[in-house]
Amino acid sequence: MDHPSSPASLKKRILRTVLEEIVADTTHDPPTVHLKPALSGGVHTEMTVRKNRTGHHDHVNSDEVTELIRELALVCEDSASSLS
Repeated sequence: MDHPSSPASLKKRILRTVLEEIVADTTHDPPTVHLKPALSGGVHTEMTVRKNRTGHHDHVNSDEVTELIRELALVCEDSASSLS
């Protein structure tokens, strides 16, 4: 299923065949989600993932990148950033 040439449609079909249900439970301290996928044949696997804080996601620039953009904005003209 991890083979790069496997089409996504085949992977989804396999997953729909073996996955019966997913039970999700959350905790607030630390903010996490506990997942229990139930596979056909009675196999249960547990995994825990960290929840993003409210208003945060994985697409946030670091403080260093934000500061660099501010510095460049002071020395570069707007026409320098044109994508035309």
